[in-house]
Amino acid sequence: MINQKLMSKRVIIYGDIHGCLDELIALRHKIAPKKGDIEISVGDLISKGPKDLETLEYIIQEKIIVVRGNNDDRLLHKNPEMFSEKQQSFLASLPFFYRVKNLTIIHAGITPLINLANLSEEEEQELTKVRYLDKNYRLLKPKEWEKNFCYWSEVYDGREGFIVYGHHVFDRVREDKYSLGVDTGCVFGKELTAAVFKYSKKSIDTDSYETISQQAFKVYFESKKMK
Repeated sequence: MINQKLMSKRVIIYGDIHGCLDELIALRHKIAPKKGDIEISVGDLISKGPKDLETLEYIIQEKIIVVRGNNDDRLLHKNPEMFSEKQQSFLASLPFFYRVKNLTIIHAGITPLINLANLSEEEEQELTKVRYLDKNYRLLKPKEWEKNFCYWSEVYDGREGFIVYGHHVFDRVREDKYSLGVDTGCVFGKELTAAVFKYSKKSIDTDSYETISQQAFKVYFESKKMK
């Protein structure tokens, strides 16, 4: 018999799900989470996909940790009547970031001007939306993207740990020195991806991780616009 205490435990981080419950279930089947593993979603559980409410129920049932995404936040405040009281309470409780030792999970990213230990309400919202920065490292709105100086992860220095994030769709996971982007566009007919890290009592090995993906079963949302 295998001694469970000797087996490597894992942190499993899922990219943006957007109501693609069937793909999430298929991806978890590939990964086969075990007792002691920590499962975390980068947020945007809902919106644009086929099974928003079913996805919420599944996430709650399976006790998967979730950080707040911009679409989760938007629907909670603009269309709360679509959710049950339990679902509203769950969405309202989602943190804007989550730490596991030296690993930090944020929906979109962080700017050099933000300190996670002392967030304003405006900065909390930036964690769910940031992509491109200007020369002063301030968040640019979508209509200003053509003025961008850099993508946020290009100047992130690791001060808040190794960040795993979603929000921005990449053809494949984006690897920077201190961050990993895992949204590979499942709702757009691409893939749902998870990053899998091993961890010990001391720290998480952020230099060695595995990415596992599930091809979308169909195209659910055809807009080419970013989220």
